Amino acid sequence: MYKNSLLKKFKKSDLNIEDFPYIHIENALDEEFYNKLSVDFPKYESFTDDKYIRENSRYDISGINYMGNSPAWKEFLEYHTSDDFFKNIISIFNNEILNLKNKDLLNLLSKKNLKIGSVRKDLKEKKIDIWQDIGININTKVSENKPSVRTPHLDNPTKIYGGLFYMRNPRDECKGGNLELYKFKDKKKYSGNAVPSRFVKKFSEVSYKENNLVIFLNTDHSIHGVTPRSETEFSRRFLYFHATSNNIKMHDTSINQVSKIEKFLVKVNGKLKSYL
Repeated sequence: MYKNSLLKKFKKSDLNIEDFPYIHIENALDEEFYNKLSVDFPKYESFTDDKYIRENSRYDISGINYMGNSPAWKEFLEYHTSDDFFKNIISIFNNEILNLKNKDLLNLLSKKNLKIGSVRKDLKEKKIDIWQDIGININTKVSENKPSVRTPHLDNPTKIYGGLFYMRNPRDECKGGNLELYKFKDKKKYSGNAVPSRFVKKFSEVSYKENNLVIFLNTDHSIHGVTPRSETEFSRRFLYFHATSNNIKMHDTSINQVSKIEKFLVKVNGKLKSYL
């Protein structure tokens, strides 16, 4: 295993399976290497050349488009789109993958000469079976308390897993920006891949802090969202990585969608409350 892998310090107790399968590792990287990445985290202008930067908005740099001069970043990004990194994650989630009994996923992972690549176009053109990507990301500053950038939701069903690695600026003293993990209160209900908050309750929270890692298997229960941030001049800094295949569906929310009548009644109820 690469000496600076995000999974280098993984131990069995870091795997949580009670509500949905996810890995949580604090201080995932050695401090010295983490500090190299943090110091050389891309500047604002690396993310966009827009003259107007929208507040509380997400901007990304795909790992393969990284143009910086940091050797540490280059080797780190290269490894975290490698076959080895993918296999390590699948190995950790192996029992949970078997328990899903997702035939398409099992057939994909057992395929001989499984082709994994980091170029999205290759997936569209069917040159690879799995597209693995890691992005350097920011949510821009906020001048006042803003709504969450992501309310409860599932990731796209073509994603096998998703991961977040937080790289908070050490000078950022804002509150919020944490990852909340949810479970259904009772019945499953979706609105697209989003989940109306009235149907879920939080069971855990991953703090937005330096060197903090979470990776989740993308099941129909893997509901997550981000808490609002208080006013801050600093961007919310993180990495997001995933493995995606067009040959699978990790979940199907179509049979448990909130009906039009339910949406109408919720809207009417909200208006009535505003008059009381």
